Amino acid sequence: MNKKKLLVIEDNLWVQEILYTMLSKDYQLIIRSDGAEGIKAFEALGETLYAVITDAEMPTMNGDAVIDWVQSKNSTMQILLMVTGSERLDLEHLLRRPNVQLLKKPFHKSEVLSKLARISAMQTKAA
Repeated sequence: MNKKKLLVIEDNLWVQEILYTMLSKDYQLIIRSDGAEGIKAFEALGETLYAVITDAEMPTMNGDAVIDWVQSKNSTMQILLMVTGSERLDLEHLLRRPNVQLLKKPFHKSEVLSKLARISAMQTKAA
């Protein structure tokens, strides 16, 4: 069985490892440490990706800029935006965008899987 590909853009190694542990059984994870690296990976993998999971606050390029760029290339790409609540971003603005869901840190495996299942349900409904 081919696993669905998730692009994870997260600068914290510990969070990367947690997501890998939670999701690698069911998904193929492509992990990048900042927005600029994530954009390069998206350019290479774009249409083969199931979803993007990105942190809100990162060096080089933050989650807001990543979302802008991804949605300019693929307006239907589903994005999970990881936040702590202390970000200096306009989260309400980001959440009004189509295909963006909030994932508040710290999160549990069930929360992540529930949001990914919601993506699957939306994609099935759209097909």
